[in-house]
Amino acid sequence: MAEMIVFPCAGRKNPRAACWEYGGKKVVFVARPELCHDSAEVIYQRPDDLVDNNDRTWRQELQSYNKRYKETGQNPLGLCRAWELYQPEEYELLVRSKFGERRVFILSAGWGLVRSDYLLPYYDITFASVDSRATYKRRRGEDIYDDFNQLADEDIGQDDEIYFFGLGSYFTLYYRLTHDLHGKKIIFHCSTIRNRGGYEYKRCLPPVGASRRRWHYAFVRRFV
Repeated sequence: MAEMIVFPCAGRKNPRAACWEYGGKKVVFVARPELCHDSAEVIYQRPDDLVDNNDRTWRQELQSYNKRYKETGQNPLGLCRAWELYQPEEYELLVRSKFGERRVFILSAGWGLVRSDYLLPYYDITFASVDSRATYKRRRGEDIYDDFNQLADEDIGQDDEIYFFGLGSYFTLYYRLTHDLHGKKIIFHCSTIRNRGGYEYKRCLPPVGASRRRWHYAFVRRFV
């Protein structure tokens, strides 16, 4: 029996996180680039926007980049592996545990469901509520994303277990990407949610001192 972890992404990024680069400029991926102002150094894009007049999207460029990295080990932009991209130490804790990089997956508001060793650039996209000054980063339900689903590439058997540490705003994406996967899909959560067939739910009380928005960090430390 194999066990796999799905952990939601974090807004706090590693200070060393590298941006995608194109034409001598940094590319920052956001949910609504029309609300941002490009400069001589930075341009703002969605992951599924087309690259200039090319017929390829930034997401497809990232796929090609990861393929070359896997074949050659070359990472000229210095992109972080997904688990390294986020600042909270719980991401490293997960991959340093018995699960390792190959059995830890990140549910990213910008990129979808990616394995923790997949190279990702810096991005600023979230499902969480934001104040009026940061609406450029808020991904809305009607937004169209060609989300990665790298968990679907795994050979998951009926007895394998997939653990998701659920945040309310991430459930819609998680359901969409995992509803037809095999295995026992176990969701840990701390809020009242409507159960769906095909999933097992375990409600957890937030550890003492942990907020409901950050309960999963404290809980995953206990879990590991």
